[in-house]
Amino acid sequence: MNRIILKKIIPLLIGILLLGILIFTIRPGDVLSVLITINPVYVILAFVLYSFTFYILTKRWQMIVAHMGIVIPTPVAYKAFAGGFFISDLTPARVGDLSRALLVRDYLEPKKGTVSVLIDRYIDIVTIFVLGMLGIVFLSAKMLNIYTTGTVILVLGIIISIAILVQHRSRLNAVIRRINCRSLSVFYGTIDETLNEYHGDWQLYSKAFFLTICAWITHACRLILIGLAFNYSLPFLPLMFLQPLISALSLIPITIAGLGFVEGGLTALLFEVGVPVSIGLTIALVDRAITTFFHFIVGMRALTKII
Repeated sequence: MNRIILKKIIPLLIGILLLGILIFTIRPGDVLSVLITINPVYVILAFVLYSFTFYILTKRWQMIVAHMGIVIPTPVAYKAFAGGFFISDLTPARVGDLSRALLVRDYLEPKKGTVSVLIDRYIDIVTIFVLGMLGIVFLSAKMLNIYTTGTVILVLGIIISIAILVQHRSRLNAVIRRINCRSLSVFYGTIDETLNEYHGDWQLYSKAFFLTICAWITHACRLILIGLAFNYSLPFLPLMFLQPLISALSLIPITIAGLGFVEGGLTALLFEVGVPVSIGLTIALVDRAITTFFHFIVGMRALTKII
């Protein structure tokens, strides 16, 4: 039991340590002096915009589930999506988002629900890859330093690895057979069977891709609103194309939801567009607070089903 608790606490402690290093490198007083200048109106607007972002993402997930012949009411799907994201805020590599399947088990069998979440996340990853590549092509010559380039390469490596794993599932199947675990084999068989149903359905993927692009546009606009809260005007294109790559740092399974990595990456990105480090880190911290608070208050009712 102690080992299990320790495994859960260590990623949190590492994330807090990384954040602490960032804050103390900049100096806590500088961050605090920036924070007290915040305009709450823009923060509220950013919060409201994020609720619309979640509506877009919820509709994408509903569309994927509908392909399985299941209809989940929008309010239920919306709360479950937020609840899953809140748990992912507390787990390394955001694996907690898989709990979303349990939150809609009254409508969808958990195994198929898990597959729907995996497909949903896969579409997100593909979109991040496309936007990231476009960002590198159009923006790298102007603004990417060695640190940011290293971050981009790391994230693209993670994304490509996941894409290859999904496309070549037969190799993964062989590994699972060697493990000789019946429950794992049955679970993977369900996932593989359901994923095969989606193979070649480009109409579904194209619609999901379009919705994901719309969601990332609103993500960029949310950061612009937070920037305005500190009287800074942030450029849209770098946020649109490169911020998804920074967000993908949450997939690194060292801290919970990439805590410390995401904030550091976003601070570096904002510094490249002329935002002082103290303000950039404060924007990153406020963004983390807005999204996590939203996930908590919206998803709490759904979370009571599995707590």
